[in-house]
Amino acid sequence: MNVTEQITRGTIEVPAAGGNVTVEISVERNPEGAPVELTASFRRTAKDGSTQYFGSAQAGPDGSVGLYLSATSTPLPDGLKGSLLAAVLKEAAAVFQPETMFSYTHL
Repeated sequence: MNVTEQITRGTIEVPAAGGNVTVEISVERNPEGAPVELTASFRRTAKDGSTQYFGSAQAGPDGSVGLYLSATSTPLPDGLKGSLLAAVLKEAAAVFQPETMFSYTHL
């Protein structure tokens, strides 16, 4: 039986996106504890407190990454899309290849 570990990775203020963006990460692990898949979901919280899901990403141990964005009433700026993809890539590297993170964090 696979086990899913839920990790919430904070909220960032993105005025161009019409509010704050929350990235939630979950990691599915096999019975031996090895990561099988990383899934991220993206939610926007507007100034009035309402939330809207607007996309997700999946990363696999083979290096594959899929970014899926939903159509929203407020177009997402390219910089935000790049930031979301970068966040998923960083988390995937930490999960699937933790030995490589030392070289990135200690430059």
